[in-house]
Amino acid sequence: MELLENIKNRFFHSVIEHRSEGFKPTRKLMNFESAKTFGIIYDSTISGSDIAVTKIAESLRNKGKEVAVFAFLNDKKIEQKDDVVIFNANDVNWYGVPKSDKVLQFCDRKMDVILCAIPTPNRPLEYIGHFSKALCRIGVFREGNNDFELMVNVAEQTTIPKVLEQMIQLLNQIKL
Repeated sequence: MELLENIKNRFFHSVIEHRSEGFKPTRKLMNFESAKTFGIIYDSTISGSDIAVTKIAESLRNKGKEVAVFAFLNDKKIEQKDDVVIFNANDVNWYGVPKSDKVLQFCDRKMDVILCAIPTPNRPLEYIGHFSKALCRIGVFREGNNDFELMVNVAEQTTIPKVLEQMIQLLNQIKL
């Protein structure tokens, strides 16, 4: 099984490297005050994450922020949820690269900040984090990953709400 995962990782990183040639979006450090539009990506497969992310998105909206929420459901069936765009295993190839139009549209969407709440490795969501055209990408620190302008260092077992809370706290601490 480990051999298959290594093969999938090699194919995935090869695609990332190939598609990154010439990909030079504008990046800019932001703080919470200056950011007006947010994106949140997370794994909807993790139990309890949907309700928690919806609450955090609502909290951001109550502070005058525009929020788009995008989730990956590691299943062949799909259950749409209010205010959350979901893609699933049917929307990715066998080594984890998304192939659906809704993923590409989300990556192209203009946002100030994207919160990549991915505490454990997840190739489809990592792809979105890498290719997002958001001005500032915030993610979870992993050795060898330099896809983000800002990172939070959390344990792999950290819940998605705690990851998002730390990301927002980090944004609040930045003085521009």
